Amino acid sequence: MKILLRSFIAIATLVTVFSCDAKTSCSNSLFDSIDVEKSLSGAELQKPYLLNKLGVVEGEENCFLTYYYEKEFGNKRLTKRLIIIPSKGEDFGLYAIPETPLEIKNKTIHFKLQEKTGNQVSLNIPELPKSIYLDAELYDLSLHKKVVK
Repeated sequence: MKILLRSFIAIATLVTVFSCDAKTSCSNSLFDSIDVEKSLSGAELQKPYLLNKLGVVEGEENCFLTYYYEKEFGNKRLTKRLIIIPSKGEDFGLYAIPETPLEIKNKTIHFKLQEKTGNQVSLNIPELPKSIYLDAELYDLSLHKKVVK
């Protein structure tokens, strides 16, 4: 019985090692070379602003670092942006959004909106979405160049 259990553990370990090698692991270190602050200034986002890191999402063929940006102007107008930085490529995406993101779950960014009018952005894709559908509105992608440290 012990030999059978050891054999099973050895095979499971090999399968895990080979499957991890074949797949890109998404982690914060993938994005260490990107200067987020300078990239955002190149996107003409004005300071002072609130910038919250949402997390890293492993997509189909890419990893995505996600942020929520919020800026209040003097006339009490609030602008909200979803920032998606892919690990591959030279650009990152900026989207105007109507609501603050709630969470990232199952490779999807969820919002406190009705499901029938659009309440999520799936990142289980190989590249940045050209547009996102939230709260019955289509929000187009605005591309900007990443700045490397």
